[in-house]
Amino acid sequence: MGPQREPNETKGWDGYTSATNKSVINITDTVADLTAFSKCVDPEDNVEDAKFLADLIIKEMEKAVAGNPNLSVEEAFAGCVADNVRCNMNAFGYICAKYPKFKFPNR
Repeated sequence: MGPQREPNETKGWDGYTSATNKSVINITDTVADLTAFSKCVDPEDNVEDAKFLADLIIKEMEKAVAGNPNLSVEEAFAGCVADNVRCNMNAFGYICAKYPKFKFPNR
């Protein structure tokens, strides 16, 4: 592990369903007061439940630090953000179980 630093990035997500019932998940990254679109994920035939969302966000955070062996996910990210629907709140629970230092709304 490298020197301790304050985590400063937040991973966010929000789902969208089109008028034709096509679903996508938009993922964002926020640092300080800047938010940028990161990617749009097609869930394909997966059920978009809390476990699926948590696994997706965990995978994205782990990919973000994979190239830096001196930086852990908890050192890079302060936490996650999404709207407060039950599925997202449950996803936060899965993510928090893996990364207990994270900050989450209502936790």
